[in-house]
Amino acid sequence: MRVASNAPLPQSRTVDVAPALPRETVEHMLTTKLGMSCDPRDHRWYYLTFEGRTIASTFVSAGGKYRTLGDDLVSKMARQLYINSGFFLGLVKCTKSLEDYFDARRNNGSL
Repeated sequence: MRVASNAPLPQSRTVDVAPALPRETVEHMLTTKLGMSCDPRDHRWYYLTFEGRTIASTFVSAGGKYRTLGDDLVSKMARQLYINSGFFLGLVKCTKSLEDYFDARRNNGSL
């Protein structure tokens, strides 16, 4: 099937792709911005406590292979924190605050 040369190209779906993030930057955000506690084992587990109960947890591998976190790992961590990847990136880039995080959790019904 031929398409006329002046016909518009089909639109593709856009997908949010986060750039690779330095592991140290992400860990710094988890502890300082969100106030998560760290339990270092073979992986570093982070726990967020609110009103006496753990409301979110995630982990970061301590292996040398994961000095940067790609889109797949950022997406998984964001899901574990009950937010989307774009919001997670906003936390890392300091455009989102702890209060924004709690507002987002209240709005999506996960808090």
